[in-house]
Amino acid sequence: MSADHTREHFLRSVYEGVAYNLRWIIEIVEKTFGFPLPTLRIIGGGARGKPWMQIIADVTGRQVETVVNPQEAGAVGAALTAAVGLGLYSNFEQLRQVVQVEYRFEPQVENAEVYDVLYRAYQRLYYSLRGLYREVNEVRFRVCRPS
Repeated sequence: MSADHTREHFLRSVYEGVAYNLRWIIEIVEKTFGFPLPTLRIIGGGARGKPWMQIIADVTGRQVETVVNPQEAGAVGAALTAAVGLGLYSNFEQLRQVVQVEYRFEPQVENAEVYDVLYRAYQRLYYSLRGLYREVNEVRFRVCRPS
């Protein structure tokens, strides 16, 4: 960090950090459970941030989709699950016609090499700091534990 860094630099670092962690989770799910995740559908308020969605697509190497009204998508998903349970829809596959994708973000190939290098550095940093994280959390737990 230096005086040359702006608010935008710090925001981008947060966006990229979340994307690296998401990539790590995706790799674990695919390797451990054999469950491929070629497309990520992102919901919530963050899904409205187009630059962030492009970063996630670039870091993970996957297509990212956002839906119409992503902030309400959790509640809509719960309601549609109930609708399947009530028989209003015969299966979850039918819901593909109901939930509308608003934007699709394709990974930009020209960013892959840089993000691959940065992702490996992110993992190395995590493993290098793991002991420190444990130590700090143990102290914090002792200090912040309710009496």
